[in-house]
Amino acid sequence: MTNMSIAQQLEKNNNTSFEKQAILNGLKNVSVDKVRDMTLACIQKGEYNLATQTLKNFLNSDFVYTNYKLKIEKYISYSIDIVLALEANKNYAGYSSLTRAKQQELRTKYKRHLDELTGLLNKIQLVYMGLKFKDNQSTQYVVKSVWISAVIVFTGLLTIDFFTGIASTAYILLDNGIDQLSQIVSKLI
Repeated sequence: MTNMSIAQQLEKNNNTSFEKQAILNGLKNVSVDKVRDMTLACIQKGEYNLATQTLKNFLNSDFVYTNYKLKIEKYISYSIDIVLALEANKNYAGYSSLTRAKQQELRTKYKRHLDELTGLLNKIQLVYMGLKFKDNQSTQYVVKSVWISAVIVFTGLLTIDFFTGIASTAYILLDNGIDQLSQIVSKLI
């Protein structure tokens, strides 16, 4: 064995133990795509119990958006059912005694279930992205409304200042100018 293969094995063991440790600790602050990747990696390795535990821990973790858990609960439970179906298909006891057509049918079911699971995990991510979009949109509305109200208040204060300060000065100057003009006209007449 070369040093490179030993290093690769150590990295592989560290990644696997890190993933298992993260799953067993409850997946705190793990992104949705990381859960998807971890679940599919567990299925690829044949660790179906770890995949279901990943999904359960993700559902029980705290989320930034309060209604996210309610929206994904049905997807997670259905995903767990699909993982169990994948495990049943893969670990079918009499697989070798089946005809080739039946074996092909089981492989087709497995692939269909895997595609369905991938689609569900993508839906879970889409729900998260939709909530994130709505949150960003509401933040934009708040910032715009604060900005518009600040402009309105500033314009109102500027208008009040104009009428109490500059307008009264202009009125006094205009009044004095009219008085002086009327005095000059009265002296001429």
